[in-house]
Amino acid sequence: MKNGTKPKGIPVDSASISLPKPVGAEIRPKRLVFSLETSWGKLRSLVKPGGDVSQGQLLAVDDKGVAPPLFAPCAGKLSGIRPWVNFSGNEAPAIILQCSSQTNSAQMPKETRPWKEMDSHTLIRKVQKSGIKEPDPYRWPLAWRLAQPGTPPSETTDGPDISHPIDYLVINALDRQPGISIRESILSSKESEIGDSISLLQQVSGAKNTVLAIRKGQPISHSLQTELANRAIKIKECPFIYPLASEPLIVRFVTGREVPMPEGDSRAVGVTVVDVVTALRLYKSIRDNVPATSTLVQLSIPSSNVDYQVWVPEGILVGELLDHLQLMPSDAAKLVMGGSFQGFAQHTFEVPISGQVDSILVQTLSEVFTYENNPCISCGYCVKVCPMGLLPNELSRYCEYENFEAAEKAFIFHCIECGICAYVCPAKRPMVHLIRFGKREILRMREAAQ
Repeated sequence: MKNGTKPKGIPVDSASISLPKPVGAEIRPKRLVFSLETSWGKLRSLVKPGGDVSQGQLLAVDDKGVAPPLFAPCAGKLSGIRPWVNFSGNEAPAIILQCSSQTNSAQMPKETRPWKEMDSHTLIRKVQKSGIKEPDPYRWPLAWRLAQPGTPPSETTDGPDISHPIDYLVINALDRQPGISIRESILSSKESEIGDSISLLQQVSGAKNTVLAIRKGQPISHSLQTELANRAIKIKECPFIYPLASEPLIVRFVTGREVPMPEGDSRAVGVTVVDVVTALRLYKSIRDNVPATSTLVQLSIPSSNVDYQVWVPEGILVGELLDHLQLMPSDAAKLVMGGSFQGFAQHTFEVPISGQVDSILVQTLSEVFTYENNPCISCGYCVKVCPMGLLPNELSRYCEYENFEAAEKAFIFHCIECGICAYVCPAKRPMVHLIRFGKREILRMREAAQ
């Protein structure tokens, strides 16, 4: 696909956009839960059950130096390490922190230099130490995607190849899914900090070209446009089509380059993508010399006309957040974390919110859409809309009948799980669920064979 060519997907009516209202209340959690497993490896806990923890204290690290470290958003006591289910449904060892009312903080080394005077090697280490996790399923953590040649975030042989410079730094202001407006909201409400946030990323990455991707018609003030132009940051208007915000698709649209799949490593083609919320979180972390332990979440409860955005400490449980904000609906029937298209339904409200979660949706029974176990009618609708050029009808059938070898040959790991195949399916087949099931089973078989 050529640069700027209209991508496949579902057109979204821009008139339907409503920015979430900000919630300014300070969240003081009673308990926080942090998974010790990441998509890049396992973390090793540095604290023992019963030990006291200070706010900002380092809790766990990846000995390989790839995954971001884990920091405490509040002071408290480590009550234990035990299995806990995360938002994607995987059970893994987790740190349970009982928060205290005290505000004692870990002593951070004072940084007298402003970030503009720091060299790229110092900055990339600070990016790694920020502990940032992101909602987009990137192949590598933020620090490794931003690192310039010769400046790895840590000394390890397990990271990506960073020997080639970054040609394009794409700042993604497109929201991930319909119904989520966090990135557009941040772009409009934090204009005074957006310019510096992007400039920091430019300095860290040494990118030759910097592009801010926005939806077509998205309002941007004249002052911000001028500021971006002065910083050599180009603005790229994109059609409002879902799932264009996904990394391989936005890279293709903005740069014309193809991200190799199934690896999904855009750095391999000289491109790094960072969303505007992550850019802001990183900027505040480095500016203030503190780890990024809070994340921005959009909370939607349609039956109560709730559409809020709120900064929450990472690790807080959904149930406690809703209780704190006095928003727990008495007739709640379904909890979805991560968006209506790409999210995961939960069986409990005792699920921790990590930096990988950007939205929480609570539905009543009348709002819940139910899939049916109907056979595929071979209408081809899913094939027409698949942005990755796959055959979702065939893939779902292979997984349904556990023909995983055929599914792998049909490029199942090229699927980005955007969900539009299930959205357009007239037979109401749970196609994404089947494909996710197939991926997990294939990975389990690979592990068993090792």
